[in-house]
Amino acid sequence: MKLLDVITAAKGRVSGGDKFLWDCFGPEAQSMEFRDADGLGFASCVFDTETYEVFQITFDIPGQDQAFMWNNPTYIQQYLDENKARELDPYVAWDDVKYEVVDYGDLMLKYLADAGDTYYDELPFKMDMPGTMGGAKIKFGDMA
Repeated sequence: MKLLDVITAAKGRVSGGDKFLWDCFGPEAQSMEFRDADGLGFASCVFDTETYEVFQITFDIPGQDQAFMWNNPTYIQQYLDENKARELDPYVAWDDVKYEVVDYGDLMLKYLADAGDTYYDELPFKMDMPGTMGGAKIKFGDMA
């Protein structure tokens, strides 16, 4: 996957970026952030500034405890190894919210486009059900 694929899926709503400070993706790794149609920050990707290959995409649903992550299969082991060395859980998005891992790049781009437009029609969306035992959740969509 190339950076242009991600920018296209996010409708070009780039809001910033910085050098990626971890070593797992190499010295040319850069992060790029995106805003959704409502102007809220929701997504980021890490890519190589020389080849424009994408290493990782993450996004969350603003106002919800739900986040998604896709990792380039070629580089996933380096990412996991660096998390282990830093004694971090690679699947924690924030607090006690874990990333839902998306295995397919094309599916992640579809989810990214949907979330960026704030439609959420294609996402496996979770919703708390008040008054249920254990805070039951409903999932909409197919996790594929």
